[in-house]
Amino acid sequence: MLSGPTPRLEHSRLTVLIGLVLSCVLIFHPDPSLAQRKAVLWIKVIDMNTGKPIEGAEVTFKDTQIRMMTDKDGEFGIELSGTHYGVTVHKAGYYESVIPDIVLEPGKAKRITCDMVPGNPNQQLFFGIGGINIIGTKQLLPDQLATTHEITSADIEHHLSTNLGDVLTLVPGVERTKPPGLSTKTQVSFRTAGTLGNSQQNTAALFGTKVMIDDIPISNNANLQAGTGTHYGVGGTTTTAGSGIDLRTIPADNIESVEIITGVPSAEYGDLTSGLVKVVTKKSRQPHRLKLKANPDTKEANLSGGWMPVNTGLSYNVNYAYSERDIRRSADNYSRYSGQVTLKNDFSGGKASLLNKFYYVGVIDETNLDPEDPRSIEQHNRDKTYMYGLTFNLDTSERSRAFLSGSLRYTKRDSYMQKVTGADTRIMTDATETGTNEGVFDAGSYIYKVWTRGEEWNANVRANYRFGFDLLGTGNALLAGAEYSLDVNEGEGKIFDPFHPPNGTPGQRPLPFSASPDLDIASVFVEDEISGILFKTPFVANLGVRYEMYRPVGLNLDGIWGKGTAVESMNGSFLNPRLRLRVDFTENMRVRLGWGKSSKMPTMTSIYRGPEYIDIVEENFSPPDSVPLVSTYVFDFNNPEIKGYQNEKGEVSLDLKFGSVATIFTGFYSKSNGIPRSATTPLILYRYSWTGWPDPASRTPIDTLILDNRDHYNNVGWYKSYGIEGQLITRRISALSTLFRVSASYIRSQRGSDGTYMSSARPVPSLGDRTVYPFYNYEESWGQKMIVDWRADWFFKPVGMWTTFFVQQTLFDSSLSKDAPLLHATAYHDALTGETTYITPAESAALGLDRSVDPLDLVVFSKPNDRVLFNINVTKSLGRGSELSLFVHNIFDDAAFYVD
Repeated sequence: MLSGPTPRLEHSRLTVLIGLVLSCVLIFHPDPSLAQRKAVLWIKVIDMNTGKPIEGAEVTFKDTQIRMMTDKDGEFGIELSGTHYGVTVHKAGYYESVIPDIVLEPGKAKRITCDMVPGNPNQQLFFGIGGINIIGTKQLLPDQLATTHEITSADIEHHLSTNLGDVLTLVPGVERTKPPGLSTKTQVSFRTAGTLGNSQQNTAALFGTKVMIDDIPISNNANLQAGTGTHYGVGGTTTTAGSGIDLRTIPADNIESVEIITGVPSAEYGDLTSGLVKVVTKKSRQPHRLKLKANPDTKEANLSGGWMPVNTGLSYNVNYAYSERDIRRSADNYSRYSGQVTLKNDFSGGKASLLNKFYYVGVIDETNLDPEDPRSIEQHNRDKTYMYGLTFNLDTSERSRAFLSGSLRYTKRDSYMQKVTGADTRIMTDATETGTNEGVFDAGSYIYKVWTRGEEWNANVRANYRFGFDLLGTGNALLAGAEYSLDVNEGEGKIFDPFHPPNGTPGQRPLPFSASPDLDIASVFVEDEISGILFKTPFVANLGVRYEMYRPVGLNLDGIWGKGTAVESMNGSFLNPRLRLRVDFTENMRVRLGWGKSSKMPTMTSIYRGPEYIDIVEENFSPPDSVPLVSTYVFDFNNPEIKGYQNEKGEVSLDLKFGSVATIFTGFYSKSNGIPRSATTPLILYRYSWTGWPDPASRTPIDTLILDNRDHYNNVGWYKSYGIEGQLITRRISALSTLFRVSASYIRSQRGSDGTYMSSARPVPSLGDRTVYPFYNYEESWGQKMIVDWRADWFFKPVGMWTTFFVQQTLFDSSLSKDAPLLHATAYHDALTGETTYITPAESAALGLDRSVDPLDLVVFSKPNDRVLFNINVTKSLGRGSELSLFVHNIFDDAAFYVD
């Protein structure tokens, strides 16, 4: 063993002279013994997270008896006569680190730095491939009280995920419908929306999935970027207003881990119904890495790294991704460019920490005009988001911790659309107040242009304190806290020429976003996690409650005693109790129970719709009678006091372990009521004849009545789902170097709405052919699906390779749009009298108001062939810090199709 960082050779003048002579001789007469000169290998072992040297690490050389220990500087040096070696490094409290192939040159020195990952090898598995560290738990049964799925950065990199949406397809029960990429918007909900179809209940389920990044909630509550002028893209609109966020905007390569809670979450988290996604990004010290990815439609580059001198960690991430959706078009693409810088400081020997995060993401989503197609569309979406977040943790004692987080998020909304539209001769006005004005003639097709420009601000602050104590032989962890968020819209909003309205539809006016209300949410929560032993059986119980107030306006003292709510809120106040329990009957059998309620703020698109304009062309007999007159009526169909909605969720799980195999069975249900959904309202308007314009006394009503209707939102929608999930998990089978995981999830969902809706006008002969507008009950629909995932992970350490074989089967996939072949009118609105008359099913049939449903809506659509998706992922080490990953999606090209 060498004693210093480099061999010390002392030379005298005579030694130098002899060396020169021998060198000249060797040039012309090489000595074969030179090949036997030894090489020098220096190895330095450091902690991957802190960069500090590790003293006393044991290094063993493969196929030799050599064992060395590192000194206080984490180093050692050794002379070796061979040229190829493999080493394994061991140290208590760290995972084993392997350097499989070290190449030495005789007579030369080589330096190698070995990073070791802190952890407990007795509880977890560790395997390094290039720059990917794979850490898997040896504990097969879950410790979490609610159903929780965890995805690590190793899985994310191995599966070549480009965004958070790709990552969430790794969750059991989530159907994979496309390979990793950015071609279309990506949203997700859990245990609900997969069988709800394209409905407002499905949109609510997507909206109810909460995403948090480093304890910062990513709110989409106030997004008003909806309707005409928002980029449409391939396969339908790409706007996410009134729905969940577009997960494409969150790069996957900057993610350290993702925790997905599909069961009942802690009372600490609110404003959600479907599930909770907690993302942790990479921070502090990490190797500087450049990653490049390419698949048929997406290219991506990611540069990241970090330092941690002393107690301060600084990390960065820069990402650019580009997706070309249709190679046949010159410009039909999506680009994402993002950057993140985090600064983490540790204080008081690690008892306190402060994290500052700066984040930016911009997108360019566009489709350009085809010069050879006059009907083509030009559109783009160029949103930019800037975010700052701060998180502070302080350990006040061994069992108590204070937490504070705050964030400010700013989004610049910028969309544009232009399109050719056909239109007949029309009379237009740009009036914005109720009254009659002279109109403008226009005729023929035109190109309309719409801009959506606005500024969205999202602020959030959350604080809590966790206090641990013992009481009556039980351990308690009491958590209490509060949260406040504010969403604000500013800017011009929808901008277009009222004389060339979008889609050729008269009566439209620009819509300013600055006129929308601010949305604020105040919440308080408390919960206690109790652990102990009852009748010789260990248990953990979590009892919590969260009170959420959507746009609170004042206190209601009577609500304290049960008369209404304690806090009056514009959009509702909700008390959400939650209960979770785990009982460990034996070391190999656990039962978990969960029940709770949660609620969701209504979307800004359902609260604020802006003024509604109705333009009616009048008869003008005033000289000159060639002047067209248009009467404009302005209505307020906003819903400032529409309520949020509440979800109830329950589950029961049985966890069993048999040696190296574990099984987890979970039955669950979820139901939501009072979901805001659009409904129609009858509206009677008169058309007038003018004989002496502009004298209002010269106008007289014409016998013709015009009944128009406008959408507004009511809390009438509902959905419910129930199902069962099962998982089988094995430990790594050493003989095969393989892990097996099988999961199956069956879900059946139903949706509908309470109350009635107004249908189109129908003449009734028995009423003298008067025009009436019948009302019908909403129809119900259902869907079901079973998803089975088969996964085998093969680890081959000698060559540094990780291969995953993944098979997903979709079974029993079927749906029904409507459940009744005939609808009876429950009432009708008479356009002549303005009255609404309620009728029985027999009266509906006698009046001829019964409605037949489209036969296609009564057909159960199902897939006769069970879809089988087969994927292969391979990651191969190319040396320390580098690897190559490949994937093949849907290798057998199974095309899914439906029949009735």
